Amino acid sequence: MTKSDLTSWTNRPRTGARAIAEQLRVAGLVGTPHSLIIGNPGSGEEWLYLELTNEIHMCLAEPAVGSIVDGASRVLNKPAIAITHGFVGFSGIQGDVFNAAQRQSPMLIIVGTSDSQAHTGETHMYADVEAAAHAARAKYVKNATDPETLVRDLRDAIVEAQVPPYGPVVFIVGSNVARARNNEDIIEPSLPNIRLAPPLSEIERLADELLVALRPSILVGDAVARSGAVTELTRVAELLGADIWASMESEVNCPRIHPLFHGNLGHMDDSRGRELLRNTDFALAVGTPIYQTVFNSKLPLFRRGVPVASINHDTETSIRGHNDVTLPIKGDPKRVLGLLADVLEEKRSTEQAAVTQARIQSLSEAKELELTARRQAQLAEPGVTMAKFGHLLEQRMLALIERPVIFNEALVGAVGLTDHIDNANIPGKYFDTSGGSLGEWAGSVGAAMVAGRTIAFIGDGGFHYAPQALWNAARQQLPLGLVVANNAGYGLLYANMDAALASQNINRHTFPEPHYFELPAIDYVSLAQGYGVPGIRVDREEKMAEAIDRMFSIDGPYLIDLIIRGV
Repeated sequence: MTKSDLTSWTNRPRTGARAIAEQLRVAGLVGTPHSLIIGNPGSGEEWLYLELTNEIHMCLAEPAVGSIVDGASRVLNKPAIAITHGFVGFSGIQGDVFNAAQRQSPMLIIVGTSDSQAHTGETHMYADVEAAAHAARAKYVKNATDPETLVRDLRDAIVEAQVPPYGPVVFIVGSNVARARNNEDIIEPSLPNIRLAPPLSEIERLADELLVALRPSILVGDAVARSGAVTELTRVAELLGADIWASMESEVNCPRIHPLFHGNLGHMDDSRGRELLRNTDFALAVGTPIYQTVFNSKLPLFRRGVPVASINHDTETSIRGHNDVTLPIKGDPKRVLGLLADVLEEKRSTEQAAVTQARIQSLSEAKELELTARRQAQLAEPGVTMAKFGHLLEQRMLALIERPVIFNEALVGAVGLTDHIDNANIPGKYFDTSGGSLGEWAGSVGAAMVAGRTIAFIGDGGFHYAPQALWNAARQQLPLGLVVANNAGYGLLYANMDAALASQNINRHTFPEPHYFELPAIDYVSLAQGYGVPGIRVDREEKMAEAIDRMFSIDGPYLIDLIIRGV
């Protein structure tokens, strides 16, 4: 066959791959300033790379791909797209899919397989991607095996990725289906109105029960932020004087500085939550599963007889395994909370309003005094600390026209940071890890790709989960600051060891000091430079301001290796 016998690219037939690219463009998921599609090329999905040459980004490894897409999806509040090759590629982002499911991140994963019928011959590249996706708690999985319905199947996945309850959507397509001729129409998917609410009678019943409670508590999760319901949530809490507790949150669902916000219930087991909620006499869970912990909660979170209500698009997740919820309300958190606030305002008495206002005022004064004292103590500590760094960073951010997005995955190494930066009080400007998972810091690269200036705080242990993302930051010269909280150890794992000993009533000081979580003498600046990201090591207090200024002034990514006290 000579060159003259070959078809030119511009005269190629319309295949399934070309139809997929056209449908993604019409849906607005690729080709716009605020869209992202990225993958690590393998065998089975090259067809899509060819069709999306001008839109697609390359990455060096799937774990980085998954985190980058998750981060972009969280910031955009709409799907970014990951491409993986078969089960091997999907397994590399399976943990990212699980984490995205926990916080209802609306990402879309396209899995290219060698052949839609590969399972019949158990080929070299075959394993059950559908089962793996379901095991990772993907919201929706679609395996497109028919060339004649390929685009229709893709639109199903596109719609599912953009309607609540949000979560990762997995679309699987074999190369034989992608190569086949395709004549389907391309249309822009129409999305339903998601601002749904139950009959007013249910909201009035909830209001009545909340108003007779003496110590109501509201548990919040990331579906509050996903719904844009932060204002409505705080209004309901203020009308009731209810305590607000975070349950496995990774975004700002309530400003941390708010007097009614009391922090996180803990994610390892239910012992912390039970202690913190021991006086609660009515519980309302909004946008979160009620008993979400790493280890199975075998005991009720609340005292016997305490009524529990929930508001969520996803009632199944809210009450799965815990069907003792007395009033499960299916609906949009923003809409339902807005209606609830109106009813509460109408129904509560003048006396209740006065008592509530007095409680909020008292809590506000106490919280301000406590925060001031804590800040002063933190800034008085010697040497380089995260609190001091955060204090200097906040001063610098106040001078910016637009505040950067902050991703915080440093966990133990970041203690003190949120006491000094206001991002933790601004929805859409602060994201952290859910459940202590690591490697999510690469989401900051995705955030910088679609939203501009971003700063990531990275634990020196978690750094090693997705360093390949540095290559993308350098290649695109992203406005990204990377701060490694370098305490030379996996601090969270030491804390988990202490908790394990405490659970068995063993004195931790009688146990030989474990050294297998130590990470001494790793040069993070040199590692970053190897990927093309410049940086600086900060081991003296007087170097912090210089490092922050350099991070903001450089045209591209910049890494700060912040040497803080070890565990």
